[in-house]
Amino acid sequence: MDAAYSCEVAFSGISKSAKARIGADSIMVEAAGRKYFIDYADIDDFRLLNYHLFIYTKKGEIEFSKLGRDTENFFEKLWLAYDAKSRASLFLKTEPLVEREGDYAYTEDGVNHIGKAKIALYEDSLCILPHDSGARRIPLCFVKDINSVGYNQLLRLDTGEEYRIGRLGYDTKVFFDKTESFSKAAVAAWKSAHEKLEAELSDRLADRKEEYGVFKSLPGSVCTGLFAPYEPEFYFACIGKGKAALEFVIGENAATYLYTFDTDPETFQKSLAHACEAVGRNREVIYLPDEELSEKPLYRMAVERSRHLRFLRSCSAGRVIHTAGWEKNIRAFFV
Repeated sequence: MDAAYSCEVAFSGISKSAKARIGADSIMVEAAGRKYFIDYADIDDFRLLNYHLFIYTKKGEIEFSKLGRDTENFFEKLWLAYDAKSRASLFLKTEPLVEREGDYAYTEDGVNHIGKAKIALYEDSLCILPHDSGARRIPLCFVKDINSVGYNQLLRLDTGEEYRIGRLGYDTKVFFDKTESFSKAAVAAWKSAHEKLEAELSDRLADRKEEYGVFKSLPGSVCTGLFAPYEPEFYFACIGKGKAALEFVIGENAATYLYTFDTDPETFQKSLAHACEAVGRNREVIYLPDEELSEKPLYRMAVERSRHLRFLRSCSAGRVIHTAGWEKNIRAFFV
């Protein structure tokens, strides 16, 4: 925990003198002999207005005041801690190769997200990191088109999603050039890895050949996909009209996951690919029940920051355990 900050905290119509500490996972507030924790997973946004810090959570608004000269320092340290947790929820394992502050814009589910953020370029992704729950990781392997005009760069993905970044400072063009270069390399690596998977599929299926054969006989198209281009684990899925079955080939043979959806099969397949790439080795984020997800703040943040994870989870229709009745249950689902 960071050093204690003397302040006044107001929430639910109550105002109290308090001590606040910024931790790795939450803000701890001590007031009137009690301790309160504001988990970063519950914070939607925070704003500094006239030396009052307003934190907007899923349960309501919390106001910090009377921080005096520590106000801006408190805000900056909170942003650093919140940002670190946001990056962890995006499953970023390395330091960015380049990072700047700049403008961003994207539209998601009909809502426009516009503002200033830290813009971080990684070898496989471009990340938008504002001090709210709108942080997004843009996987460069799915980029279909990049346009750079003046101080703005527009990235369009294979799903049609568009992200704009701009005004990154004196080396804006260098940043844009690196983004385009990394994107081309990521697209090539992703394509090559999938071609290799298809060429070696029979051997890599190992003890899953029987399940794969069942999938091939179902009323739908079978696809395969990777979580990362340089890792051996993969998945295969049968996607039919409004229904899909998903099998992970990750060294364990636990269950087949079922989905129902209203979109066309191609849209579902693309969202599946994005969701699997987004989680990497954290596969349980895809299938963890809601009641268990609520107990894992980092995973809740991950789902909130990926529309494809949210979509895939919203389509969940249960699972089929690998027992003697597995094939019968799978076939019954696709009827």
